[in-house]
Amino acid sequence: MTKLTVILPISSELPRTIEETKKSILDQKGVDVDLIEIFDDNFARAVNTGVEQAKTELCCVIHDDVILPEDNILSSMIKTFITLNSRDTNIKILETCGIIPNWEELSLVEKYLRAWENYGCEIGYVSYTDEKFFIFYKSFIEEIGGLNIEFYICCEDMDLG
Repeated sequence: MTKLTVILPISSELPRTIEETKKSILDQKGVDVDLIEIFDDNFARAVNTGVEQAKTELCCVIHDDVILPEDNILSSMIKTFITLNSRDTNIKILETCGIIPNWEELSLVEKYLRAWENYGCEIGYVSYTDEKFFIFYKSFIEEIGGLNIEFYICCEDMDLG
């Protein structure tokens, strides 16, 4: 079973979903999760602290308001991440930008409305992602010197996109 450190930065404005978030992480199947909770309003500093404490090379950051929709999503992302890297693609981060149930069943108009409702943006190409939930190699974050703590929430991980 793959070992994975999950870093959960938690802000002082504790989201009402925090217990559901933690449960959705700890209930994951097919992966041995080491959950590190970091209480810090500076998201970038919290991630950097979590990376310093991580005992595994494979790490994941999940924002404190994200509830994982499936009990095998982490193992699926790990499998995809490892498969892509086995093809010599040199991928350092694998990110998911929101999961909407039954997406394939929605009409284009419904998809547009859901994207706008959930993310305030149109469907299409973006030059960066919101990084709410991503898997990466610890050594990569160490190599780039961590996330930039000078940015406040919503821009601190922009350089990863």
